[in-house]
Amino acid sequence: MRVIAGEFRGRTLRGPRSKVPGARPTSDRVKTVIFDTLGPLDSGVAVCDLFAGSGGLGIEALSRGALRATFVESDRRTLECVRENIDALGLDARATLVRRDAFAFLKASERNAWLLILVDPPYAARVGADLLALVAEREAIAPGGRLVIEHSADESVGESAGDLLLLKRKKLGQTTLSIYERRPR
Repeated sequence: MRVIAGEFRGRTLRGPRSKVPGARPTSDRVKTVIFDTLGPLDSGVAVCDLFAGSGGLGIEALSRGALRATFVESDRRTLECVRENIDALGLDARATLVRRDAFAFLKASERNAWLLILVDPPYAARVGADLLALVAEREAIAPGGRLVIEHSADESVGESAGDLLLLKRKKLGQTTLSIYERRPR
């Protein structure tokens, strides 16, 4: 695993030591599609990386200019891996690590807290539709912000929820990316 663009381009990331069933790193190809679709990140962007794993998606966002990132991971050993990657890149001041279930974290989040939420749960969990609904219900993304859900190609995730509308869906082998934007009211 590595950072594919930006300030930390080419830097290697450590993978988690724990073996969460169904967990797998996001491929370089999938990361490229995500960030090419999102376009340049403004320096003021606050990012949330749910089911953080190694922290690869959030670190990629920081490398590409995001101001700060919150990494949410329920597994203690996996979160230690995120900490090691953050420390190795000197990103401590721009990163917050939270050991918590993603759903509980979102339920406790403030409205409009994020401009970008990156979601990469284990495919076997099949929680994409539930996460989409909860992010919309909690209005966790600011108007104009984006939600990226990486999920299994055979999992059905809706076209919209609340103010979140599907911007792009792209199938890449066994992976599908569903990218949503919160429309302004």
